[in-house]
Amino acid sequence: MGFLTGIKLMKVISFFIIILWMAMTQDNSKYHTILVHSVDSVRVVNAEDKTLTLSTISAVPNPCYKYSHYTLEKAADTLFVRIFSKIEKNINCIQMIGKMEAEIIIPVENKGAYKVVFPGEFKSLEKNIEVK
Repeated sequence: MGFLTGIKLMKVISFFIIILWMAMTQDNSKYHTILVHSVDSVRVVNAEDKTLTLSTISAVPNPCYKYSHYTLEKAADTLFVRIFSKIEKNINCIQMIGKMEAEIIIPVENKGAYKVVFPGEFKSLEKNIEVK
C-alpha cells in the first residue's frame, strides 16, 4: 500500500507542477500593444512651466485601437516621443486604417526651443515647440 500511495502522490505532484508551468508560460495579457503607424497631427495645448501638453492624432491598423502609453527619450534639445496603441485580443474589428486621438503630458527640464520627433512604424513627424 505504501508503494502505491507514493506513486499516486508523485503523479499528483507532477500534475500540479505541469499545471503551474503552463499557467506561468501562458500570455495572460488582455491587450495587444503596438507602436502607431504614424503621428499625423500634433497640436500644442500647453507649453509653459516646464510642461508640454500635446494633442495628437495617429494612424492605427483599425478603428478599435485605443491609446496605451508613450515612451520618451531625450537627447539635448530633441525629444523622441513614441506613442503606443492597444487593442483587446480576439476582438473582431473592421479592417481599415483608423485614427486615434491622445493627449500626452511631457515634462521638460528647461524652458526653450525643442525639436519633438514622433517616430511611427511607417513614418515620423517632427515639430519645433517653444516652452515658455
